[in-house]
Amino acid sequence: QHIITYGNPNADPLVGDWDGDGKDNIGVRMGNAFSFRTSPITTPTETTQSISYGDGSPHDLPITGDWDGDGKDTHGIVR
Repeated sequence: QHIITYGNPNADPLVGDWDGDGKDNIGVRMGNAFSFRTSPITTPTETTQSISYGDGSPHDLPITGDWDGDGKDTHGIVR
């Protein structure tokens, strides 16, 4: 078990295989900013990809999945 701090306390947590390596990593949505950690949480160096998506409405539900079959999960929202 690992406990880490990632994003702010009001961030929506996400999980997915952001880089297609077959392993899930953490991510968060804060407003319309999605941040995906692609380095393992056990490494001291953090590699993060950030993307702006949507309008940041608190009513949007953040979702993740491999929408195009390329082996990588990406973000989406449900309104």
